[in-house]
Amino acid sequence: MTRYLNLDDAESLKGHCDARAADLFNARDDLEILRLRNGRDGTDDEKDGFWVASREYVINIKQLQDLNSDSKDELQIFFIRQDRSWTTLNITRNLFEDVLSMFQVFLPFWRCAFTFGRKLKENNFEFPPFHFRWSPKEAFECTYVLRRVELHNRTPAEGQGLWSIRQSAVYHKSDLSGAKPDRFIIIAPSERSEDMLEQSIEFATEESQPLVPFNIHRLLIADSLKNWQEYLASLEAKLRDQSDQAVLAKVGAEKDRENMPPHMDFNINFLDRQKLKQLKDSVIDAQVIFYSIINYTKGIQAQAKRYCEYLHLSSGIKCDCISILDEFDLHIAEVEIYIKRTSMLNDRAEATAKLLSDILHYEEAVALKKLGNESQKETVAMYSLTEQSTKDAAAVKILTIIALIYLPTTIVANFFSTQFVHSDDDGNLQISSRAWMLAAFAIPLTAITVAIWWVWVRFFTEVKTSMTQEINITRINRLDSFRSVFSKRKRQNSDLEAGSNASPTSPQPLMALVPIRETYSGGQAHQKAFGQDFLPGGTFAYPLSAKNE
Repeated sequence: MTRYLNLDDAESLKGHCDARAADLFNARDDLEILRLRNGRDGTDDEKDGFWVASREYVINIKQLQDLNSDSKDELQIFFIRQDRSWTTLNITRNLFEDVLSMFQVFLPFWRCAFTFGRKLKENNFEFPPFHFRWSPKEAFECTYVLRRVELHNRTPAEGQGLWSIRQSAVYHKSDLSGAKPDRFIIIAPSERSEDMLEQSIEFATEESQPLVPFNIHRLLIADSLKNWQEYLASLEAKLRDQSDQAVLAKVGAEKDRENMPPHMDFNINFLDRQKLKQLKDSVIDAQVIFYSIINYTKGIQAQAKRYCEYLHLSSGIKCDCISILDEFDLHIAEVEIYIKRTSMLNDRAEATAKLLSDILHYEEAVALKKLGNESQKETVAMYSLTEQSTKDAAAVKILTIIALIYLPTTIVANFFSTQFVHSDDDGNLQISSRAWMLAAFAIPLTAITVAIWWVWVRFFTEVKTSMTQEINITRINRLDSFRSVFSKRKRQNSDLEAGSNASPTSPQPLMALVPIRETYSGGQAHQKAFGQDFLPGGTFAYPLSAKNE
């Protein structure tokens, strides 16, 4: 490519590499190369065939220099492996940079490498699109990241599935002059893709046929698409289970779990909504990956067609490029079908999510209705208790009045039953000369008792003014509590039929607080109270002297 057109931001990439180096590279080198050499020169070790395939490990820059200067190689594929997903690459930073510098790899390949390394979570939007660079009569190079699904063969944890999404980065450089071999750098290849590449090279050596480099891309794309159909089928099965549970679940008054068979006893809760959200996220992730695969495949197909026209059709060389291009068309059609299926799964997930949300809202409404019914029952019970307390208070008042009536007789009887009053032999009553002791002890004790009661009520009893103001109950002066029993003014004001004729300055009758009962008529809620005065906080005043209606 002309130098002034090369505008890659090397400084920015270097800073990014410095920041990611500890999580991207390892302390050991595991760089292996698969080579396809021209064996036509008749040497002893290469005389059996037109092409000779070999594998070897690269550990230093001296080997890289030999590989770069070897004119017999037709194809070089470098494998950079990774022990597990989301771990470092099995190569040191120095060797990795030596490889890229020796073979003049363009800088966009770094962006593909940055998608590897240690990480806590995956970001589907950090993967770069297909990138290529074409320099007529010089070289063609491209890079991209393929993503695939594989069974991870381990016991899944809570909320995890049996599949894992993995990735492989691919770089290809082809010397259009034919002076240097086609070079591939593949990061984290799958075992199946390595086997397929090795078998393809073996077939080329056995049949003595030239190997078209874009067939390598076709094999890698075919490997990345291998398990997606099974993965989508597993997502569809999980989504169908969630949908069946939501459709067949009994809700509200229809629930009768005692008579329900076990396979039909579906309990819908918020955990099902969370599982459905995870399934929907998996479907969306698959859609993003499929669009990326479409981008890579179409980009490679376009460059393969251009490569064939430049090298083969213009020179009249027979090739298998047409078959490879047709395979790319088949892969594109397959991915487009997967995109349509993920769209259908996404629509089903949204419909099921809406149904689950409606069920949860309905369950919440039923629970609130039950809570309201229970609250109404408690209100009725409290009203009954208040009514019974009112009756008990009236009975106690009657007993108190009866006790007051008989109190003088009781006092006199108790006095005459003491030793201070006795009869002589003639039957005459005699009062002891020490009878004054009864008054001497009783009067001070009574005064002390009254004083203690007054001090206690005056200084130690707290009366909440706010509560008194809220329920609008007039406190009766304790100094008048004794005479209020027989007060004419009290008797007049206790009559509920007095209405507006009652004196505004007279004390109001004592009211009992009764909660308001809510009844429903024609869908409209209204309040009904057995009394007259409504108070804040959902209560009304019930007169103690009122008759029960």
